[in-house]
Amino acid sequence: MTTILILPCSLYGPIYRMAQAVERGGGGGFPDVNPCSAGSPGMLLPEVLAKMGAMPFQEEFSRVPVCTREELASADAVIIGTPTRFGNLCG
Repeated sequence: MTTILILPCSLYGPIYRMAQAVERGGGGGFPDVNPCSAGSPGMLLPEVLAKMGAMPFQEEFSRVPVCTREELASADAVIIGTPTRFGNLCG
């Protein structure tokens, strides 16, 4: 079986919803959607997220498992979803 990881970086949810659409487009054959980068816990303090209005989505997003190094190394393909910040990919 081919393993494809879908790694969205999403602060407010749109990139995560696109990742879910990519997963559904694969006929359900893709593994779970796994977060990384700015969407992962610890990148921004909860107080900052609250001031930005991002807490409702971040609470939902925090229940999605973070991919491991082993999963990343053994994947046949990786799809990365990232917003842009002033024309650059997020950190």
